[in-house]
Amino acid sequence: MFETEDQARAEFKGLLENHPNIRKLIGDHLARVALHREHGRQTETDETGHFDLHEYDGVNLVTVSLIVGTL
Repeated sequence: MFETEDQARAEFKGLLENHPNIRKLIGDHLARVALHREHGRQTETDETGHFDLHEYDGVNLVTVSLIVGTL
């Protein structure tokens, strides 16, 4: 996950340059997710804006997600 849409798009662009079929592996759309503490534990954000989310059991992020466009 990334803090901003721009950071996510930049990472995807870099992945696409080295892995032309990356869309088949990870998908081709970008979603905005409204995360809250009760969704899980997050790692610290790195210099690229990336962080990991370790979801708690039973969390359904679909209900707090919105597709914002294609990658």
